[in-house]
Amino acid sequence: MSCRGRSVGGRGQSPRRRGAGETGLPAKGITADGLIDLGPDGTTALVSASTVAFGLRSPGEQNGLVAGIARWLNSLDSPTQILARAQRVDLTHIADRIKRRAPGLPHPALEDAARSHAVFLEDLTAQRELLHRQLTVAVRGRRGPGHTAHQAREAVRALAGCEVAGTVLDALDTQAALAACLDPAASTPAWAAADSPVPTTDREDSDDR
Repeated sequence: MSCRGRSVGGRGQSPRRRGAGETGLPAKGITADGLIDLGPDGTTALVSASTVAFGLRSPGEQNGLVAGIARWLNSLDSPTQILARAQRVDLTHIADRIKRRAPGLPHPALEDAARSHAVFLEDLTAQRELLHRQLTVAVRGRRGPGHTAHQAREAVRALAGCEVAGTVLDALDTQAALAACLDPAASTPAWAAADSPVPTTDREDSDDR
């Protein structure tokens, strides 16, 4: 869902090699502060956001949450995008780890409980499609990196009023988020497995052209 009809991408920049391969994004790199450098199209900050159990709230609480989100959306003066992703979760590796460690527990009853829990996790994985939902807010600015970073912090503050916990992503988390979007099936991005450094760019805190 995009707000103000614009996306995080930008225009006019050719993709460049980053980490283990090319991202295919119109970005020059990632700044030391975690901003995506879009060249003449400005910079983008990524904010991870938690979800809210909306259906479990009373009508009055729901109205308050909707009003809070509406106030934040109406306050936006720059392109902003909200990305919702659902990723499959496999609990079998957790079950295997529990079973391996169960014999080392100090009491037979604890070992039995651990093994029972491992079986529960295996059955849950086999019978249900487990999903982990991630929300990311992309805030783009063209008035300098400092202004973009300020907008991201303001988004975190506004979302906190709606009981949504937000965190501005640093350089490593920003690259991980981009890698996950480009290859959702990969459990670990290639750059992370190879311990590749994050490619960074230097941008002056001045108005973008």
